[in-house]
Amino acid sequence: RPSGGPVTAPHGTGSGHRHPRRLPRLLRPHLFPTTGHGDGHLAARGVYGAIVVLALLLAMKDHPPGPWAAAGLVTVSVLAVLAAELYAELLGLEIDRGRAATRAEQKAKLHELGPITLSAEAPVAVLVLSGLGLIDEDRAFDLAVIVTIALITVDGFLARRLAGRTVAESLRSAVFLGSIGVALAVVKQVSH
Repeated sequence: RPSGGPVTAPHGTGSGHRHPRRLPRLLRPHLFPTTGHGDGHLAARGVYGAIVVLALLLAMKDHPPGPWAAAGLVTVSVLAVLAAELYAELLGLEIDRGRAATRAEQKAKLHELGPITLSAEAPVAVLVLSGLGLIDEDRAFDLAVIVTIALITVDGFLARRLAGRTVAESLRSAVFLGSIGVALAVVKQVSH
């Protein structure tokens, strides 16, 4: 198969149709059951969540509220974004179907949107370590920003690979997304 192209069924299986790329088992979030969407939706939600977290961290960096409060603010903010996205998705579903969403549909949408929260876990963990006195507060904010930019970059790479792009195309996309994160951090630092 061409490098970076869609994965095809193994020779001799009788199936010539193409299968979408899948995340390696180790990288696939196991917290969420299959929702009918592929891993590409998980990666895209991860990028979205990481961008929200980065914006929050950069906004708090000048006047940090303390590591525990910052961890709480990031957590609550990401959950608020999740709730807003869930409400919008369910509203759209109900309008499209002309009826209220069933419990099963509500649960499926929640599981589909859940990866938004995965991008907050590592930065929040860094802030909690600072709250416990294991990392200096200023260093913790810097490290949380770096971790979040790294998440944006990795999620961007994975999303492109899952879309069937070549490694080179995926790396360019990842570098582009990571550069945007770095540029935001630099602009924020220079402006203050």
